[in-house]
Amino acid sequence: MQTTSVFESKESGLGYGGWLRCFRVFNGINWGIGVLVVLALPPLFLLTWGNNSQNDLNLIASLVRFIPGAVISFLIWKSLLMKSDKVPSKIKWLMRIDLALSFLAIMLIYYLYMRGYVSEKPAPILFGIIYYVVCSSYFKRSKRVASYYGVNSLSPT
Repeated sequence: MQTTSVFESKESGLGYGGWLRCFRVFNGINWGIGVLVVLALPPLFLLTWGNNSQNDLNLIASLVRFIPGAVISFLIWKSLLMKSDKVPSKIKWLMRIDLALSFLAIMLIYYLYMRGYVSEKPAPILFGIIYYVVCSSYFKRSKRVASYYGVNSLSPT
């Protein structure tokens, strides 16, 4: 009887894992890449300063694009292991901020591109929108999220 009850308790309670772990790994990779880019760009900026003003603006535009994403990814990555019913809503809030900052950065870079200040057209925001819709939907409806963070963590927002 005890073996059955132990087996049933492992089956019924979904722990940290699955897509939740995949989401954390993805944010950790995104954070790591962002940190590497942010650390690599200032030395490049110092080495090439004054050679070409368009290259200087391209490097600054890259920093503007990568810094918010790296910071938000770190905050999400750090929050995922906290076991609180407020974590899913905090993560959705952080993803909204990330999407808004990405949109603003892309609009700024696109404006600079149209004026001829930067040479590269910014990447479309479509991937960011898809990422937000899929991940916020997951945090809204997942049984694993409800099991790990508590049933009260699933909110309509």
